[in-house]
Amino acid sequence: MSDLRATLLERLTDPRSVPILARHAIPVIGVFLFDWSVLETIAALFLDALSTLWLLAAMGSYFAAKAFDYGEPGIIPVLQFWAGVFGAWVVIAGLLTFAIAVPAMFLLPLVAAADVDPMALFTSGWLPRAFALMVACQIPGFVTRVRHFQASGTPPEKMGMDSETGFILHRTVMLAAMATMLAAFGRYALPILVILAQVLGAVSEIMKDRFVGYLMADRNRGSGTAPPVTRRQRRRRRRKR
Repeated sequence: MSDLRATLLERLTDPRSVPILARHAIPVIGVFLFDWSVLETIAALFLDALSTLWLLAAMGSYFAAKAFDYGEPGIIPVLQFWAGVFGAWVVIAGLLTFAIAVPAMFLLPLVAAADVDPMALFTSGWLPRAFALMVACQIPGFVTRVRHFQASGTPPEKMGMDSETGFILHRTVMLAAMATMLAAFGRYALPILVILAQVLGAVSEIMKDRFVGYLMADRNRGSGTAPPVTRRQRRRRRRKR
């Protein structure tokens, strides 16, 4: 446990964690400083997941189109390349948006109980600004990853985009379940929800390797399959024999 705490503190002080913490602070600031409603807050929480998935779709579309780019000179090949990137992004982003919309539908009774006008999302003007801020917080990490994959020549299937997409979707389903349960707290549900959701989101993202490791360990125990045996464990077994 002490090792986990030390790792968390070390990563929290890493400059690369600043955009993650800033992005997760946006809904908290909206609730406590700008008096966001339940509908606005829930929309912001799901927009955070959507911004992450859209950037993953952009990265996947770019590298997928790059595999068919032969570096031909001229404006036409360049336009064809970016048209391919945009077309692939529209398809992938559309599918991922639908995947986010499904757990969001579970929160419709909570929104209906709050008695708020859905048109306020579009008339208040905060929605595009909040979404733009979330995307802006992710761009530094996005650019760094693209440059790293380009320099290393990593093929798209080994970039871990599928596991990261699963991680975001898993966290979104957890958010929907948690918001439904917190409705029992009445008027205190909104501040409790936004604090718990953003703390969970920031910590799980910063400690993604540990978080996913725990999930996979639980999955292995639940399915009755043993985790993979490490080299050290093999050596110990040989010594015992």
